[in-house]
Formats: sequence, C-alpha cells, structure tokens
Amino acid sequence: MKKLTIITLLLLTMCIGCTKDVTEQDLSITFQNETITGKYTGQLVDNIVAADNATFTYKDGDNYLNYTGSFKDGQFSGNGTLESNMYVVHFTDFDRKGEYKGDVVDGIPKGNGSFTATNDENETYTYEGEWDNGIFNGYGKRTFEDPSILKYEGTYVNGEFVPTKLEFLKHIGQDISDSDTDVPFTMSENTIKFINNNDSIFPTNNFDNIKNLVDTSIEFKHLEKNINNYDGKLIKFDKGYVASISEGDSYGRDISVVQVASFGDGFYYVYYFGKLDDIFEGDDIVMYGLPLGTTYFTNIGNTTTQGIVVLGSYITKR
Repeated sequence: MKKLTIITLLLLTMCIGCTKDVTEQDLSITFQNETITGKYTGQLVDNIVAADNATFTYKDGDNYLNYTGSFKDGQFSGNGTLESNMYVVHFTDFDRKGEYKGDVVDGIPKGNGSFTATNDENETYTYEGEWDNGIFNGYGKRTFEDPSILKYEGTYVNGEFVPTKLEFLKHIGQDISDSDTDVPFTMSENTIKFINNNDSIFPTNNFDNIKNLVDTSIEFKHLEKNINNYDGKLIKFDKGYVASISEGDSYGRDISVVQVASFGDGFYYVYYFGKLDDIFEGDDIVMYGLPLGTTYFTNIGNTTTQGIVVLGSYITKR
C-alpha cells in the first residue's frame, strides 16, 4: 500500500507543468474589451494556453486578426506582433477604427507600427512610427492617400501632432503639387544644424544673445542670387515695413507670420515662434533672422512674388 501511494505521488508530480503542442485549437480571448474566438497554435501548460512564439488567428467576414507572440492564462501577454483591421485608436475627442500592423505588449500597440484609417473627410491616411499605450507616441509620419495633402512627420504625443520647431518648419515647407502650402521652401543641412544648435534664440528678446551670430553684410540680392552661400547665418533687415502680419495657435504653439516688404527689393516671409504684440501692419521694423530658403508666394496684391523665407529671431520697431 505504501509503495502504491509513493508511485501515485510521483505520477502526480510528473504531471505538474506538463506541456503539449496544439494546432488551430479553438480559443476565446479578450481584445479591446470584446470576446472573440479564433484558432490557437502553440503550447498548453497544464491544459492552459501559456507559451512564447505562439499564434492566434481570427476571421469573420472582412474582419481579421493575426497575432504572434507570448500568451499567459489564455490571453495575449508580453511581447508580440499584431495585424488586424479591427483595431480602434482612442483619440482625445473621438475613436478611429483601422488596420494596425506592428509591435504590441499585452496585446496593446507599443513600439513601432503602422495604422491605416479614413478620417471624417473621407481621406485615407497611414501613420507609421512609434507607439505607446495604444496610440501614436514618439516620432512618426502620417501620410495621405491623396498626394496633394501634406504629410505630418515629427513628434506625436497621445495621438496629437506636436512638432518641434524644426519639424514644424519642415512640415510647412513641403513642396507638394496642388497642396495648400503657402510658401514651399527647402532648408539646407547647415541651416537645419544651425537651428538644432541654437534653438533658444528662436525667438529671443535680448539682442546680446545673437549679436555675434549676425552677418550684417548679407542683403536681399545676395540671398536671391544663391541663398546656399549664406546658410547657417543670421541676417539683419532694416529697410522696409510690415506688409501683413497674422498670429495664431498652430500645433500647440503661438506662431506669427509676417510679410515684410523691402524698399526696392523683394519680400521676406517671416515665421516667428511667439507673439509680436507691438508690431502691426505698416510698421517699419528691424528684423534679425535665419534665411531658410527661397520661395514664390501670392502677395497681398494677388500677384506672385519671389521671396526669402526667414525664421525670426529678434524683431522690433525701427
């Protein structure tokens, strides 16, 4: 009797942690608060789904979900990859259902992935980039199926496009045919480097912060001829007036846009990060800024004008 009891205990001990492989076994999981039943291929531990590098597939009409990765207690757990056209991104003011492909942790997008959906204007777009907590977070790019719509490449926070200063300039400078870009321009590598290294002077309210960076010999004619000869240098402009000025909130920051008409030369089109409370249309000004590129734009007289796009640093009345 004693011998039989020992054998029974040994057999029970041996069965604890027993594993077996299964193929396309029915499994119900919870995905975004809904229960779906699909096919599981992987290991069972003590008859419970718990494995690494297992798969789960689901198909119902046009809806599908394919997952590869880790499971615990019959649910997605740990690292994995997901492909599904049933994924819903919860933005601040609305939800958007679309197709997600990429990394997940515990079944929630985290890492790198793409999301394709259609917005309320019936425009199809794809976001590719970094994710956290099931939403766009980090560096990414949102591009539209319609090539005339600007792409939104840069920093995202909880699904919102919140570009850095440099990312903002790259965004608004895109030269896309038939787009709504006001003044397309292209920045040189030296200009990009200068902005990265001198972010704090855009803008500054203290001229002493920039006086050693200004080349007062640079004039409009020099920039018009070949702006690349003067990239990465601040210019001074004091020979004109404000033809128009507007300000507003753009992607979470105050932006002023100033069209400056020079006496006898062309136009400067100035972006200024902040408000210019004391500057108005018609004012004579002194402007210090960084030339970004040459452009053509429609001026207040509804004619096309060649201009120099400038990132404003220090602007005051003359």
